[in-house]
Amino acid sequence: MKAKFLIVTSLLLCMLCPATGMALPFEFGGKLGVESFNWRELDENGQTTEKETGARTVFSGFLHSKPEPEKMQLLIYGAEINLYGGTTDYFDTNAVNANSDYQSDWSGISIEGEVGLRVGRMPFAWEFVAKPGFDSWIRTVDEDMNEATRTVQAEEEQYQILSLGLGTGPAWRSGNWYGRIVAGVKTSSGLLTINADKSNVYDEDIEFDVEGKTTGFVTLSNRIRITKKLLMTFDGYYNAYHFKRSDTKTVNNDSPTPSTSDVTIPERKQRNYGVQAGISMDF
Repeated sequence: MKAKFLIVTSLLLCMLCPATGMALPFEFGGKLGVESFNWRELDENGQTTEKETGARTVFSGFLHSKPEPEKMQLLIYGAEINLYGGTTDYFDTNAVNANSDYQSDWSGISIEGEVGLRVGRMPFAWEFVAKPGFDSWIRTVDEDMNEATRTVQAEEEQYQILSLGLGTGPAWRSGNWYGRIVAGVKTSSGLLTINADKSNVYDEDIEFDVEGKTTGFVTLSNRIRITKKLLMTFDGYYNAYHFKRSDTKTVNNDSPTPSTSDVTIPERKQRNYGVQAGISMDF
């Protein structure tokens, strides 16, 4: 975990350095969009015990290499920061919750860098990229729900996840339209904190190391040049996390008499499909 943290942090710092300071051509802009969100929790037999589905709003600011620069044509670089949030419908296989309309709130911030090489020149080229990232979000389940019916008996959880993706795909130009597809795989790991202040059971915050399985990602980028400096952006993407079942921890309960609870974070899967549109300028 420490080695991955150092690698990802170093790459992100490189990506976040202003392109102007490095005398490199760059494109700067912002996007607004929506994503379809799916979250599942699985028991030891791989059966779904909880599911959340809904939509989240995403706002992004980005700085990338130009789609077709006059110099440094082989180098790909950039960084993107995303703010996201939304409310999802909560479904539980527990009979106590079956007839209730519960919801969960999600809010978070992510930073993703990109560095790579482009083989060939426009109107068609092939790209190879590395994508280091950091993602932090808070999940707050419905306060009207009986905590005792859930595997984790707390309303609020906070994730802090590092990831490193490797991808490849084509880039092309047709008139004023620049297209790009990158598909690949990523690994992730991080920290999950259970907030005791949002629990009627636990007497202390609980921290779990999060180990992720390899997942896939796909991004489709479209840029249309409006003027010499101005571009319209239309993007689509698929992204996923898959977290393994955690080890069990014994924690103190918040009760008048001394007692403890065994806490295990179930296996969890997250899938996002999103679209965004925005505007940018290149320099």
